[in-house]
Amino acid sequence: MLQQASHDVRATAAFKRHLRPLLWILAPAVFAILGCGVWWWLLRSPPLRYVTARVTRGSIQRAVTMTGALNPVGTAQVGSYVLMRTRRI
Repeated sequence: MLQQASHDVRATAAFKRHLRPLLWILAPAVFAILGCGVWWWLLRSPPLRYVTARVTRGSIQRAVTMTGALNPVGTAQVGSYVLMRTRRI
């Protein structure tokens, strides 16, 4: 009986010795996963909200208002060349 108890104590001590390195590996991993979860939860964007309207039949209209000068983004030279024979006038 005493021999069984000492064997159990030695087995528990050996288990703890092997468990300690595993704890040093798993504890930071668990904290990192928890930290990522908290970071995602706090910094996530709000859910999208869609604006809907009833579909109606009608004409398409669009208005644009502005102040100031209207300048082109780019310009292109356009020309033509006509070649033909002239008849007697």
